[in-house]
Amino acid sequence: MRTKAVSWAWDQKAGLTEAKLILVLLADMAGDDGRVALSDGLIDLLAKRSEIDHAQLGEYLAWLSRRGLIAWVEPFKSAILPIDAEASELARAAFANQRG
Repeated sequence: MRTKAVSWAWDQKAGLTEAKLILVLLADMAGDDGRVALSDGLIDLLAKRSEIDHAQLGEYLAWLSRRGLIAWVEPFKSAILPIDAEASELARAAFANQRG
């Protein structure tokens, strides 16, 4: 349920106001499993809703990834938010694949 993801996002410590906004927006767009498919249209929507340009948006997404708040299933195409135990396990697997 999206409400679960949004609630989870609000409870996280993102470290930067803009990063928190992006995390909450991503959570609002996530499926029940915490997955978000980052199409060009979704990136454009994130930029529009957050009023953050595309270059900075990429920096904040990388920031969230470094903090463990999003995991890239496929770099900059599909991400997962660790909103519950199952999603956290998927996120850990994605992080492990990123590190090789």
